[in-house]
Amino acid sequence: MKTLIKHGTCITAEDTFQSDILIEDEKIIRLAPNLEIDSDLQIDASEKLILPGGVDPHVHLDLPMFDTVSSDDHYTGHKAAAFWWNNHLYWILLILE
Repeated sequence: MKTLIKHGTCITAEDTFQSDILIEDEKIIRLAPNLEIDSDLQIDASEKLILPGGVDPHVHLDLPMFDTVSSDDHYTGHKAAAFWWNNHLYWILLILE
């Protein structure tokens, strides 16, 4: 299956840039602006951020809130992050509305 993500803002550890992303069988095949390729699914990522799958953009560890404490402590939070990174090498689309 081919998926084409169009007009996204890609964020890496080194750079931020506008790009389209072609994904085939869960692997990134190409990153380039203005790709014109037939695909099974096309996603418009205009005004959206695209982050590597191993990035957790928001987390609370041991945070007191609403008469309780967030479910992850530092040990379980870091273990979950390591598991995610090792098992999800594809990018995720983070929809910010």
